[in-house]
Amino acid sequence: MSEATQEELDRFMSYVDKLPNGCWFWTGGRSRGKGNKKWYGSFWFRGKTIRAHRFAADHIGKFEPLPKGKHRDHLCVFSMCVNPEHLEHTSSAENQERKMARSQLETSEGRAWLDTTLARLKEQKLWPYDEPSYGDDPPAGIETVGYGWK
Repeated sequence: MSEATQEELDRFMSYVDKLPNGCWFWTGGRSRGKGNKKWYGSFWFRGKTIRAHRFAADHIGKFEPLPKGKHRDHLCVFSMCVNPEHLEHTSSAENQERKMARSQLETSEGRAWLDTTLARLKEQKLWPYDEPSYGDDPPAGIETVGYGWK
């Protein structure tokens, strides 16, 4: 894979909002794709749309090329984060195990925990956004932009 130019890196970073908790919140286009429930950032790169966290891993984090059967996992458990330091290569099996463990957040108890955590971050001014962080559909009246919403 060829290196990204400085112009491409600058364009990518123009969509990044660095949060106090270390996450790099992707403010650009979003998509779910392939049956995902969560939103992921999308970035137009050399004629095709790629996942923003993949671009970050490959061109900012300088990860080795992703071996076959490996996945990039968000250690921060936030799919809209593109901080390469929050990404890790994992095997398909490890990724599935983590995904199953995290799916507990989808229970009402887990959702309550997530809502409480988000409220705490907002209260401490560590989360400057009004929108949900966990991939909900846009609230009524919110304008959709590209593949996602703003």
